[in-house]
Amino acid sequence: IFMNPVLYLKNLFTSDWFFTSPDVPSKRALIILVCIFTVMILLAFLLKLYFDKKTKTIPLYKELKNRYFTLFLTSGIIGLVLEFFYFEAIPYLSMPFFFTILFLIFLIWLIIIVIYQLFGFKKQLHKYQQKMRLEKYLPAARRKR
Repeated sequence: IFMNPVLYLKNLFTSDWFFTSPDVPSKRALIILVCIFTVMILLAFLLKLYFDKKTKTIPLYKELKNRYFTLFLTSGIIGLVLEFFYFEAIPYLSMPFFFTILFLIFLIWLIIIVIYQLFGFKKQLHKYQQKMRLEKYLPAARRKR
């Protein structure tokens, strides 16, 4: 996949390259793709730890944490599986088409999460903060006997 950049860009949109399995996988491409997908899996767990700290104070972060964790873990695992198919040069399953589909799905999924974080989550967070601000002035509920 990562040979000569000029040849790569030239052949990127041809159906011959896009839908054929590589004869011999490039070691450089294997290393780069394994690193990318491993970093995605590590990032999933790091984001989970980061949002776990925030979830203790504000429970709304749990949904945001779950969305990011699922995105990065799923994309990383599927990417490593596709990488295995590429390494073994398995016909049909090692085509660059599948890496492109994975990348497009990842981008669309990430954009949806970021839009939710910027608009939907901020509204929910603002409502939650107002509710907590008002609740601290309300008397505690009495126990029933």
